[in-house]
Amino acid sequence: MKGAAMKQLILCFVFLLLSSSGYGLTKYGEATVKKGGLTILRDGKRLSFTAGDNSIQILKKDVLRAGKKSLITLNTFQNTIVELGSYAIFQVRPFKISKNTGDLRMLYGKARFKTVGNAKAKSRRFRLRTATAVIGVKGTEWIQQTNSSGTTDTEVIEGIVGISTEMGVEIDVSSGHRAIALSGKKVSKPIKVKKPSVPSKSISKDEDQDSIRQPDSEATSENLDAVSPTSNDSVKIDAQDFYVDQGVFSLDDFQEAERETEIIDLGTQINKEKIIDEIIENVEQEVEETTEAAVEEASSKQIKLSISFEK
Repeated sequence: MKGAAMKQLILCFVFLLLSSSGYGLTKYGEATVKKGGLTILRDGKRLSFTAGDNSIQILKKDVLRAGKKSLITLNTFQNTIVELGSYAIFQVRPFKISKNTGDLRMLYGKARFKTVGNAKAKSRRFRLRTATAVIGVKGTEWIQQTNSSGTTDTEVIEGIVGISTEMGVEIDVSSGHRAIALSGKKVSKPIKVKKPSVPSKSISKDEDQDSIRQPDSEATSENLDAVSPTSNDSVKIDAQDFYVDQGVFSLDDFQEAERETEIIDLGTQINKEKIIDEIIENVEQEVEETTEAAVEEASSKQIKLSISFEK
């Protein structure tokens, strides 16, 4: 009887540990198709949605793929609104790098992020992961582009955004500046920009959620358009010439990053679905390692609890 009671207590403890770490949650937010279409990969199935459909519940482990000439609005539980442009690919899966944890991975494309409410609080800070960087929100609005080679370009419209890679410490980028992270290199120094690439939509504290969710679809989607990830130009970053002119990185640096992760062999027939799925699968191993780490942590605390009871 004593052993059964102890087992029940341990199971409750493990459940609470997983829940507090974010692993017990399933819903991540809601998406709305403002223009074009959205495909969600969930449990091996492809779910398709178009403009005019009702709000779509987004769950952890979902993969979101915006279609051609599309604009998708994602309202997350972390009070951060994400506008996904054409061909953007996102994955909702937990990650942990050093002390940084989060739930959203940007695999490809362009998007605009806007935090509202208490999303900037340290305990609930929104974080985004790409192949080369982790972006932590200290500000309220920024534009993100990630190409098929993982290069990450961050432009801050309002507030401050912290960017870190495995090559160095976190760099703060303030409003009116942008910085880029190339594979195998530190985050560049922030460079001042003359004009935002996407016009800002100011949101006041008194504005309700419905008005926040109504962006200028035509203007926004044009500025957030990206080429298909199967295109030869998918390895390019829109601001590449800007960074070269500013002496941040050389053209050779960008070309080296492109060669490291080239996904298309010219002269061969392209299976678009297969290539996109391969882009998604590139992060699967890291996700599994994160999940295993959480289970190991729970097991470790379970063992410690058992020992203390036995004593």
